[in-house]
Amino acid sequence: MKEEQPPVIQQPIIEQPVIEKRDTSGIKTEEKKGNPVVSEKPAKPEPTISLQEDIFCKKSQVLRAQRRISSKLKVQVEIVEQWDFYRVIIPGFSTSEETYNYYPELAGLGYPGAAIIEKK
Repeated sequence: MKEEQPPVIQQPIIEQPVIEKRDTSGIKTEEKKGNPVVSEKPAKPEPTISLQEDIFCKKSQVLRAQRRISSKLKVQVEIVEQWDFYRVIIPGFSTSEETYNYYPELAGLGYPGAAIIEKK
């Protein structure tokens, strides 16, 4: 006798829905593939160094020094009052090397006692 084989029942193929994965790594796809991504220039560091030119007792002296230095060197000059004294400050340097060019010019104006002040 012939053995009967049970009928083959084909089950329908159920396709799984395609789920897109979102990129949560924060890395652009161009970076993942190895393509370089051009970014903006790095931000210039905030100026933290100032040049203290001199200390005066009288306000008239410090105002005169401020006018002379700012007109000859074309730089911003600030006056800081501390206790009973006035300090002449040239701010806006990122490194101490940037101040080196000003020493001979300030000495030529009659202010040889420049000192570096670092803001922390």
